[in-house]
Amino acid sequence: MSTATVVHRTRYCTSSALLRSVSEGVQAVGLFLATSEGPMHTVQAPLFMRGVVRRPQAVADLLLTLSQVARSRFHLPAAMLRQVAEHADPVITCHLDGIRFEAFSQCCGVYARLDLSGEELDGVVVTPGTTNVDFNPELRAALSSIGGDESLRLTVGSQGIEFQTDTATILERVVELPVRWLKGLVGAECSQSRMSLRWQLKAVEARRLLATVPRGGGPRTSAFLTPAGGGLRFSQTPQSGAVQVGGLERLRLLDRISRHITGLRIFSGEDGGPTAWQLSVGMSRLVLVLSPTASRGFSGDGDGLGDLLVEPNGEDVSRVLHWLAARGSSTSDLMQTHLRLSPEDLAGCLAHLSANGLIGYDLADSAYFHRVLPYDLSRVSRLNPRILGARGLVEAGAVRWDTDQIESAAAWILSSEVEHRVVLGETGDRCSCPWWSKHGLDRGPCKHILAARIAKGRGNGPARA
Repeated sequence: MSTATVVHRTRYCTSSALLRSVSEGVQAVGLFLATSEGPMHTVQAPLFMRGVVRRPQAVADLLLTLSQVARSRFHLPAAMLRQVAEHADPVITCHLDGIRFEAFSQCCGVYARLDLSGEELDGVVVTPGTTNVDFNPELRAALSSIGGDESLRLTVGSQGIEFQTDTATILERVVELPVRWLKGLVGAECSQSRMSLRWQLKAVEARRLLATVPRGGGPRTSAFLTPAGGGLRFSQTPQSGAVQVGGLERLRLLDRISRHITGLRIFSGEDGGPTAWQLSVGMSRLVLVLSPTASRGFSGDGDGLGDLLVEPNGEDVSRVLHWLAARGSSTSDLMQTHLRLSPEDLAGCLAHLSANGLIGYDLADSAYFHRVLPYDLSRVSRLNPRILGARGLVEAGAVRWDTDQIESAAAWILSSEVEHRVVLGETGDRCSCPWWSKHGLDRGPCKHILAARIAKGRGNGPARA
């Protein structure tokens, strides 16, 4: 079975590079990050920003960690066995408060975001916008050699830096991105909005914890993160209040920046699942989001499917998007108050914007932020098999409501010549199908529950007294 893909093109007028020069006996280092141009990019600017990095060695290690995430693969899904695994270049967003980088692993199970604060960058953003950025092997090797006493000037743009000769060479890279990869990138964003802060560690405690991550245990190794004394430890025994971390070896991605850590905050959902590790390095932050296990990518999770069932009001979506675009970021409470939207309507708008790569979520501030991912995400929402299957069941008239059920909405769903019983209850929905028996709601609702929700939302629900 072939894997659905989306062709993504990046076009670089030049390569990213690290250049050294000496003036009056003082060595200066210039880091140039080349950005991509192309029809999918909303901003095609020769210069996004320029400035001086205050902590050159720490920033270099943060960028190398981000690049490592984009090149990592901890599991090869069966559907991708025949496909050459390629990775997309990291995404960069320049905004008035600093620079944001995002990367996603090839296996769809690790998402990373690096926020370089404006206080770490003594410079100016010339053109706000989002695009891909070139992280070639030569640049990675050069970043590894940066010393702590060197001055680092940063330029982000598409046309090169002042002491580079301008050439007509266009570096074009064509990558067939699996739809599964794109769905996972959106899913990783969605999962963060359902997390809450569990623990906060100071620098010494954080380094001590990360130093205990096992080496060579394989990506399938899991453990329970448990309070111990004044810090945390990994245990093989579940305890009250513990959080399970699957694919523990993936935390070794943080080895390079461990020495720079000034704090660590750990987030998870109420019922476990994905975890997020937010590392502070001075005024900047790196967030690493891990799927529940190495073999389970974010593309298989369906936590946000319910919010995508009904097309939100187009005017409401535009208002939310314009609000975020004008302010950069905002909390849900603030948007509900000022835009006068109900929690349900706002959730639908945010889910729609997230599925189209127009917003992300910042755990540190519990806020959504505006940015436009430089990918064609139109096929992602169209190819979601559970939503497609649910709509097909409704259109086929396969939903039959149980009029004898009073306390909750109950229905029989005819699927593949078998009727499954669905109950939509205030404490949680349930279904008699094998999918729900195996996963419950841990991986989102099954297509039968989704079909019942669609039918009920269209006014085809059970009669009420």
